Amino acid sequence: MMAIATTISLTSCKTDGCTDPTATNYDDKADNDDGSCTFERDLFLGTYNNIIETCSGIDPSSPYSITISASSTNTVTVNISNFGNASVTVNGTVSGTSLSIPSQTFTDSFGTFTLAGNGSTNSTGTTLTMTYSYVQDGVTSSCSFTASK
Repeated sequence: MMAIATTISLTSCKTDGCTDPTATNYDDKADNDDGSCTFERDLFLGTYNNIIETCSGIDPSSPYSITISASSTNTVTVNISNFGNASVTVNGTVSGTSLSIPSQTFTDSFGTFTLAGNGSTNSTGTTLTMTYSYVQDGVTSSCSFTASK
């Protein structure tokens, strides 16, 4: 009878924690995922307000906001809505505190354009700095901004 009680006691003890090895807070001792996993991209997630971007040859923009959300594709990609104050969603890849935006082509009310760029956030994820360029009608413009959550 004592052996049965010991077996039940040992098998019912589970350690809660993050069981996803790609998470920044992975716990190799955890055997019960408690939903606490965080990923590099989480640092970037949120809404950045009052963006005033400066682009070569163009007057500074009126303030606008972007929202960065988690992509369902994997744990390092994000979606950036209203990027460049355009009605488009840009895809990016996160590595540590860096954000890379691969070349992407879009069509909006102003025409077709291709953009690419990169950025970074501070260690707390509250400030985002971006530089990017876009080509529209054969003309290349370089833009940059710094924004806060």
